[in-house]
Amino acid sequence: MHQTFYIEVDEEISSVIDRLKKSMALDNYFVVPKRAIFLQSIVNLKLLKREAEKARKHVILVTQEEVVAAMAVRSGVDVRSSIEGLDKILDAELEAVKTKELPAMPKKESINKSGRLSNVGTNDFFDVRQSKDVGDSQAIEPVGYKKITKVNAQERFEQHAGPDFPQQKKEYLAKDIYPRAVRDSSAQLDRQNQGKKELNFQKLDLEKEKTLERMYSKKQSAPSPENKQISNGKTKNFFFVFIIFSLFLLAGVAGYLYIPSVAIIIKPKVQLIKVDLDTNLKQNPQTEDALPLRVIDRQEQLTLQYAATGKSSTSGKKAQGVIVLYNEFDNQPQTLVATTRVQTEDGKIFRLLKTVVIPGLSVIGGQSKPGAISVEVIADQPGADYNLQASDFKIPGFQGSPKYTKFYAKSSVAFTGGTTDGDASAGISQNDLDSAKQKTELALKEKVAEIIKGQLQVGEVALLEAEKVTLDKSSANAKVGDVAQAFDYTVTAKVQALVFAQTDIEKLIEKTTQFSEQPKDAVKNIKSLEYVSVEPSFEDNALVLKVHGEIEVTPKVDLELFKREALGKNESELLMILKKYQNIENANLLFSPTFITRIPQFPNRVSIELEKK
Repeated sequence: MHQTFYIEVDEEISSVIDRLKKSMALDNYFVVPKRAIFLQSIVNLKLLKREAEKARKHVILVTQEEVVAAMAVRSGVDVRSSIEGLDKILDAELEAVKTKELPAMPKKESINKSGRLSNVGTNDFFDVRQSKDVGDSQAIEPVGYKKITKVNAQERFEQHAGPDFPQQKKEYLAKDIYPRAVRDSSAQLDRQNQGKKELNFQKLDLEKEKTLERMYSKKQSAPSPENKQISNGKTKNFFFVFIIFSLFLLAGVAGYLYIPSVAIIIKPKVQLIKVDLDTNLKQNPQTEDALPLRVIDRQEQLTLQYAATGKSSTSGKKAQGVIVLYNEFDNQPQTLVATTRVQTEDGKIFRLLKTVVIPGLSVIGGQSKPGAISVEVIADQPGADYNLQASDFKIPGFQGSPKYTKFYAKSSVAFTGGTTDGDASAGISQNDLDSAKQKTELALKEKVAEIIKGQLQVGEVALLEAEKVTLDKSSANAKVGDVAQAFDYTVTAKVQALVFAQTDIEKLIEKTTQFSEQPKDAVKNIKSLEYVSVEPSFEDNALVLKVHGEIEVTPKVDLELFKREALGKNESELLMILKKYQNIENANLLFSPTFITRIPQFPNRVSIELEKK
């Protein structure tokens, strides 16, 4: 088995030796072009020869340069001018070589350290001591040169390859390669010797010649101060540019490795499902279609204090009198409670001292007659101004309605008893009591809402329509005309509320709503609930509700899988990935820095999350 290598002109000896080591063939041909670098020194050929012996491989140098052939002969490397005809012989013996083991390498002979470099160098160097005069016609042989014949060529092959090397190949190589190499090298040497005769510096000492040459070249090449300054400037500029370039390169690498990041905001395809539900709630439900509710039943009392704004005096009194109330509105009786106001045409207020019922219209002799009743009244304020003569009255409480003109009052006897004599002092008026009652009842209702809220358990709902406040008693600790700076007003009421757990409503909605078109792992969330209709029954402790709601269905998205697929993609490529995910509406990319247009390849620089609502 053989292998052929074609050497490049600028290929180093290290590369050639590396090729030899990697070769699996016993016979290795190195085809060398003219002026190859690694053949400029005979040392390279000796290194190649030594490595071939270590690897137990056969090296054949193929070149047409006579000088190179002569150097190869001196190094012990087989040489040939071409590879034509040689491949056929070697291929014919391939099977025979495979069945035999390579012979053991001969032991290296001890080398004299003082003379081990005697043959190192090219054939351009000669031993001056062995040279003739310049005029002699004899050729000058290189140091260490040994004439090669067919016989010693055969001996070299046997010494190198051993007794197991194919005999046919030995004869062929000894017959063709070595004589050709000798002939080529001899011709080259003759031409060199002819040139030597024309030169007069052969007798010079080689070391002196090299010394003079170095000194001369150094002197000629010494730069001037101006050139040296220019050279130093160029060197500084070069290093400055190199440093700037390095900094930019490092900044770019650092930016690529550490800075770029992106946040991917995924917006899933959320669907809203509208729900309308009618449900019944009872305190103790007996059927599955009814939900439980709880009843809050409490008795509450509230007492508030108010300031007296009326006026009274120790000797002053309010005027009193009798009036007749008339009903011309209809035939139905009309009740007027105590303290109801009646007003004169000039704006003076009087109040009823007791509750009366005005009869309705009656027909007597074919004519309609108004109902009438007499009642005592008292002036709203003390003073002689209320001592009226016969007057007409209206009822301010009916103002703005048809009753205002159909209900009226008249007095036929003058009012008396009104005086302003004596020291006036604060007293309780009817307005004070009326205002106190209204304010206390409103405050109690507001307090009831807080009371019910404090009675609710976790998750329970109390609707305003399902609350009831029944006033039982309203009273003050003083009466009209009492002299006092302040008074208390107390209201007692019964509080009822029908409350229920909203989670029960939500579970019922999820149970009765169809989600057939949604994936099983979708997240279902009730976005809103509205109680459209509320019908309480406090006697039966029951409640009927009509509920309108919206359910938000969010599909599940495998964020980690999407993140792995998005690594290294730009926006257009990401759109192609999004088409595979039917449950994703879109994705928003937040690059940092903003000029980045591609998602980084590193997972730790990519964050992904669902869009927050």
